[in-house]
Amino acid sequence: MNYRMLALSVDGSILKENGRMSRTTKEAIEFVQDKGVYVTLCSNRSHQQLEKIAKHLKINHEVISYGGGLIAGKADKPLHAARFPVEMARDVAMELEHFSCQVVVEHESSNLQTVSSNHKIS
Repeated sequence: MNYRMLALSVDGSILKENGRMSRTTKEAIEFVQDKGVYVTLCSNRSHQQLEKIAKHLKINHEVISYGGGLIAGKADKPLHAARFPVEMARDVAMELEHFSCQVVVEHESSNLQTVSSNHKIS
């Protein structure tokens, strides 16, 4: 049987618990790429994080990030993007302001923005 594509889960599969990749794993990925197999990465991680791992593995095409919410090689040219409507994101952020928590806002084309809330539930 000839395989044409290999989709790899990043966390717990190609990266160890310490966030590093073994030499054996990298060599195995290079081996299948040399055989003409299209290798892509899948993760719940952000697109920026996945791009760094893909670059390390010399994967220059689409990756599946945000748990399938974005499939893209370049974040500004996605094949698929399932985004929250702005109104829904605003409503979620406003609701979280009632709790003592840290809110992280993330977008595929920008860095992480962190907003701290020190409100306590009364």
